[in-house]
Amino acid sequence: MTRLQKQNEKYRNLDKNTSMRVVFELASPIVGGEHFFDGLLTTAALFQALGRDALYLDPNIEILDVELPIFSTVMGGHRIWHASMVDLTKARMRTDKIKKRFDEEYLNWCKNKKINIGSGKFKAVNMPYPVYLVDKIEFYAKGDIAEVKQLLSRVKAIGGKRQIGYGRIKSFTVDPMDEDISLSKRRTPAKDISPGYRYGVGRVEPPYFLPTGHTMYKVAL
Repeated sequence: MTRLQKQNEKYRNLDKNTSMRVVFELASPIVGGEHFFDGLLTTAALFQALGRDALYLDPNIEILDVELPIFSTVMGGHRIWHASMVDLTKARMRTDKIKKRFDEEYLNWCKNKKINIGSGKFKAVNMPYPVYLVDKIEFYAKGDIAEVKQLLSRVKAIGGKRQIGYGRIKSFTVDPMDEDISLSKRRTPAKDISPGYRYGVGRVEPPYFLPTGHTMYKVAL
């Protein structure tokens, strides 16, 4: 049995019936307007079990088979985790331009060891990114608080461009709640259109970045 299989088995046997509120205090602005708590926990669970080997997994196969210390429900043929998303699209936003340039590491595989980043196919460009100016974000979930805290202790930043300082986490708290409201604050599969929801097409379960497995979803307004 692999390390990931052992961890999956441990998580399957947990009592996942505690509703919770998770608050992240941020030390820097966050890139991207939608963030998913089950996606965050999936990444943390993979790195906890596999270390840096998690970087080399096939996301189409291996990342799909990850158990989490939170409750799940089958809806519309999808496994929906009781874990909310945070929607920052109505928060104060600015656009930062981040320079994208050729990675010099790959010069080892180039015949010509000199490249022109001022023009041509290796030209450096300023890429615009939406940056949200918030000092905290909240998630809601239902699961095992102790194991959720253990996974979150591994998370140092959230959102895009974390490697250059965005979305740094200053601290986090996880507190029990009387009621589970996570499903009302996340994407769930939709069959038809009705008032009170925002609709879109995309994934409703991790990993959210995959271009496959998209379905029509709804999010309560």
